[in-house]
Amino acid sequence: MRDQAVASPSNAERSLIGGPAWYLMAGPAVLLLVLPFAHTTALRMVALAASALAAALHWRHRRPAPSALMPAFGVWILAAAWSLLTAADFWYSAGEIKTEIGYGLVTFLCFYTLTESDRELRAWVAVLAVSFAVLVAYTLAAFVREGTLEFQGLHGGVLNYTTYLVMVLPVAAVLAANPCAPTRVRVAVGVLILLALVSAALTYSRMFWLSVIAGAVVLFIFHWRNQTTRRGRLVSIARLVGAILALLLMLAVVAEKRQFPIVGSLERVGVTLRTDPHFRVWSYGIDRIVESPLVGTGFGRMQQAAVYAAHFRNEELLVHAHNVFLDYGVQMGIPGIVALAFLFWSVGRQFTRLSASRAAACRLVGIAGTVAVVMVVVRNCTDDQFVRHNAMLFWALVGIGLGYGRRAEVPPTAVGSSTWS
Repeated sequence: MRDQAVASPSNAERSLIGGPAWYLMAGPAVLLLVLPFAHTTALRMVALAASALAAALHWRHRRPAPSALMPAFGVWILAAAWSLLTAADFWYSAGEIKTEIGYGLVTFLCFYTLTESDRELRAWVAVLAVSFAVLVAYTLAAFVREGTLEFQGLHGGVLNYTTYLVMVLPVAAVLAANPCAPTRVRVAVGVLILLALVSAALTYSRMFWLSVIAGAVVLFIFHWRNQTTRRGRLVSIARLVGAILALLLMLAVVAEKRQFPIVGSLERVGVTLRTDPHFRVWSYGIDRIVESPLVGTGFGRMQQAAVYAAHFRNEELLVHAHNVFLDYGVQMGIPGIVALAFLFWSVGRQFTRLSASRAAACRLVGIAGTVAVVMVVVRNCTDDQFVRHNAMLFWALVGIGLGYGRRAEVPPTAVGSSTWS
């Protein structure tokens, strides 16, 4: 009798042994497949509703532990609700809260609830790989056909596409570098990464390469910490230096193409800095925050679009602060900046803790998640693309990573050896 009691797994252990039924994964799989593509709003909403239903059905039987991110979500919601007190357009801001926060929270909870084992992780990664391959192929073909990516196709335009890449490239890089993954998978993912970098170069986005440099530094830190010999650490440093030099070269080439050079005579670089519109729009954003530092103008990136357009005399694209933190400051005042910083910090902290797990698969998930958070933050320092389907994809990836990471809190004997380690 005692042996039977000892052998019986706890509720937490039992929830990680099996996993959701295959039919419950269909809706989330479709959602994850279509999220990267622009102009799929109707299908996206249907898939989100199916995912929410699947998560609710699964939750009734498994009841996973609440996520440690819920306090950060709560602060985010409170800051957004607080801004409604002085919102320039109350109903617009209320609708944006539903779209940006509500849909994001539902997406996170769906994937957090439905990701319990290696089976789900492999399924989600496979879906991500399919959408990644299709979107990269589409983008390259579109450039060959149009000669530019400055149009609103399935990739959603340059800003949208490069934001997507900084979220999925860390996942792809960790998978390609995982020595335990099948060789054919690693080679295929490596080729896909190279094609994605080629497509990114064709967007002429400077901030994308700065984001990749930031991600490379974080990856180096993890790699360097895992080295136990002096030679291993020197090799790690050499790899980082080589990668950064290559990425800086790409950044310089792209900046030259955009006629915003980062190298050359001091006078030439000085002229570039003075004419870059980012400094003007950032300065105006700071002025708007100073006008209403405690409440803001109301939640929603485009809440003040008409005011910005009038101030900048309808200059193209200058309709918000072009920095995710400044945008939140304009919308919600200083509480909005604090809430967003706390949100990103909380996500990064959870992934960093996961990267120290004893389970190899959990460590890889933690590393990929930490790198993705850093790259997303850096990418959105010169723009604000943390909205709509980009934000939903971010929360889907966070939900997958932290949902799978629950196994890190369960003894390895309870869940068996990982097929990813």
